Amino acid sequence: MKKTKRLLALFLVLVLIIPAMFACGNTDATGNTPVDTTAAEDTTVADTTPVEVDPTLNGIPVENYTVVYSASGFDFNKRAAEYISNQIEILTGTAPKVVLDTEAEVTENEILVGITNRQESLGIDSVEDKTEGFEFLSVAKDDKILLYGNEYMIAGAAYNLIKEISEIKTVTISTEITVGEPVFEEAKNVILLIGDGMGFNSLKMGNEMYESGEYAKYALYSGKYPQPIIADLLPYKGQNYTHSYDNDVTDSAAGGTALATGYKTYNGVLGLDNNLNPVKNLTELAQELGKKTAVMTSDVKNGATPSSFSIHTITREDSDDILAEYEKVTFDYVVDSIFDPAVSLREVLDSFENAENGFFMMYEEGLIDKFSHNNNYRSFYTAYARLNSALRLFFEFMMYNPDTVLILTADHETGRVTLNEETGKHEFTYGDHTQVNVPLYGIGVGAEFIDGKTLDNTGVSKFVAQLMGVDDFGDPSLEQITDKTGLETMTEDEKALKDKEKEEAIKNYNKKN
Repeated sequence: MKKTKRLLALFLVLVLIIPAMFACGNTDATGNTPVDTTAAEDTTVADTTPVEVDPTLNGIPVENYTVVYSASGFDFNKRAAEYISNQIEILTGTAPKVVLDTEAEVTENEILVGITNRQESLGIDSVEDKTEGFEFLSVAKDDKILLYGNEYMIAGAAYNLIKEISEIKTVTISTEITVGEPVFEEAKNVILLIGDGMGFNSLKMGNEMYESGEYAKYALYSGKYPQPIIADLLPYKGQNYTHSYDNDVTDSAAGGTALATGYKTYNGVLGLDNNLNPVKNLTELAQELGKKTAVMTSDVKNGATPSSFSIHTITREDSDDILAEYEKVTFDYVVDSIFDPAVSLREVLDSFENAENGFFMMYEEGLIDKFSHNNNYRSFYTAYARLNSALRLFFEFMMYNPDTVLILTADHETGRVTLNEETGKHEFTYGDHTQVNVPLYGIGVGAEFIDGKTLDNTGVSKFVAQLMGVDDFGDPSLEQITDKTGLETMTEDEKALKDKEKEEAIKNYNKKN
């Protein structure tokens, strides 16, 4: 019994008295027991994961729109509508429906591509007059979003809309018309467009032929719809000095070789320098850089210009040898005899669109030269309209791919196109090549270099190589920029010296080959 009482007393001490003593001793100066704050600390780690925002357009989920387009030449509007739908599918997993305005009833929440038959489109007065050159517009009206751009510029409007949706997520299109223009980026894609035989006055004559309306039926491409000449829209303008190594007047072989390799050579020679040694061309350079490559022409592939960008041989006259040389070529595309660029060119451009290292393309309209030789105005306009069609397609591609630069030039002028003071129109006055400087136009990042300058034709090649990041291309002994007008002439002694050089070079070439 006593043992039990002792155990009970010990229990009371442990349970009641000792804790009370600790409580009494753990007080501050005021006699208050401090609050234990350690248990109250929040040890939860904040969630910093970004909150995913579903893209919206004027408060509506973008995938809930229907994309409505109007019919247009070259299907520019249709392609823009499909681009919008495809990109929205990438962003959201759901592709908006794409419909032609005349084949679908009006629904809520529509993106209108081009001037459609919807009342909201028709209610905007003279929308075409609100843009010029490389401009496009957007505007919201009720539950409709209107995008407009003249022909290929609808691509710029589509690209800009998707870019805003991708970057901003919650996009609001103003109810006031907003005019925009493309912003180009550092180029990884390089397009060299050559109008064989195209001079400054050839451009003027083509424009006069369009404006007269008499030649519209000879523009045979993509539904035969008339095409205003658009080369003058290119913002950067210079000149190309075309003389060959041994002649004031180049042919297409020497002119093409200079543009392709950065070396001058003798008329008739393809891809060889003035010592008749093979020299690298821009297409081969691009291939070495890991770029996709294409040589395209409306002429045959063994024509002088495409061959200058593809093969190396002593004479343009030996077609069998040229075609045998082509068997060694491993470019991604060599396409000739192009009738309608909307078919052939689009196929190649579409395949290059996602090229990791970009691409280089030389595209030639070869028949301007042919029909300038025989002063055939109708066929000249057909060829000129085809070049103009290609230019439109290149512009469209650049709107979707702003990391592209385009250069337009010629190898020489043909026909000595001259202004007739009596009629006020330009016309052919000659049936062969001339020595005058030719256009050198461009658009895209880097193209500003040529603005206001005259480049030697070898300098054009060096410039294109520079656009691909290579600064040591072509003949280092030749100046890139010149002050020559194209009217300079060789003396008889200079010509005789060039002839002797050529004879010696041919002897050495034959020994080696």
